[in-house]
Amino acid sequence: MRERHSLPMKSAVRRTTLAVDVVVLSPRGDALAALLVRAPAGARERWTLPWDAPRPDEGLEDAASRIAESVLGSAPAFFEQVGAFSDGKRHPGDADVSVGIVALVPARDDAPAPETEWFSLTALPTLAPRHRTIVERAAAVAPPRGAHCPRPVRGRAATVKSTLLGALRDFIPYDYGGVAPTGLAAVTAAGQTIHSFFG
Repeated sequence: MRERHSLPMKSAVRRTTLAVDVVVLSPRGDALAALLVRAPAGARERWTLPWDAPRPDEGLEDAASRIAESVLGSAPAFFEQVGAFSDGKRHPGDADVSVGIVALVPARDDAPAPETEWFSLTALPTLAPRHRTIVERAAAVAPPRGAHCPRPVRGRAATVKSTLLGALRDFIPYDYGGVAPTGLAAVTAAGQTIHSFFG
């Protein structure tokens, strides 16, 4: 009978840390801007994306909504995941894996929360390497996705559907056929009524 060699077994499971990094984009003049948060004292960079770890039993979009709401005061209506990153680049919280999510908000004149500031994508301050990668991916993904796919927006009355469409128009580089059932909704969404659109 063969003798079995016993090898010391190491645990194959390693606890992985996860971060949800939110790129909040808004039109500022003719360019897109990202909302950044001032990093805590002693950090390597002065600015960071809004980020946090998901709470137990919290989905990624729920975590992104919570994170964005903490810096904006309200949750953005549009989220899209732009990727998962575990590229070995440094994250401000030393997370092993980052899930990048882009949020689009209408143009704003002020920084919505203390310790936040809008920065043009062409003039970003120094960011942690992984955050820089996430911002670059979000900037490449967000405008084309909004521009090339028809999206019906449905919902109950007074749920800011027209305001969302008006804000999305700022991200689309060409005219779009926005239609609405009422004149007020058409004006708010910068579109036309269904009757006038179809003649």
